[in-house]
Amino acid sequence: MLQVKSVKKSEWEDVDGCIDLFELPTTDGLWYIIVRTLTKKGDFEYTMLVSNMPLNQMSAVGMFYFYNQRQTIETFFKTCKSVYHIKNLRTRKFDGIHAFLWFVFITNNLLSWFKSTMLSETKLEDVGTKTLVDKLGSLVAEVRRTANKAKRARFFLQLE
Repeated sequence: MLQVKSVKKSEWEDVDGCIDLFELPTTDGLWYIIVRTLTKKGDFEYTMLVSNMPLNQMSAVGMFYFYNQRQTIETFFKTCKSVYHIKNLRTRKFDGIHAFLWFVFITNNLLSWFKSTMLSETKLEDVGTKTLVDKLGSLVAEVRRTANKAKRARFFLQLE
């Protein structure tokens, strides 16, 4: 059994300065890649990619990015299910589902844009999408009439 800490520094393949890869010898038709990630605390965390993809299709670094992108899209869909409620579709018709998903994607992009532009350098810039949707979706509004009958509205946002 290989002890990961016994792998020489020169045997690790650098991905981006904080992530290194080490390929284990291929056995039983599976491809094993150890991923070493440098944490903010200066420690290493180790994970392993296991794939049955043929070795000649991509490099170990390519495999890392391939699975990393897959994880990103899976996280996006998990967020969509819990935040935008796509698990509870209101119709079974293709056009309705198609339109609903487009609204979800547009909403997600608008919220991402809003967070990166309007909330940058504020206490709210790192707030999660679910928290943002929950809080903005339940704003308390106060509407008052003035002497000239114009309506004024004030909104209150309270984050815990």
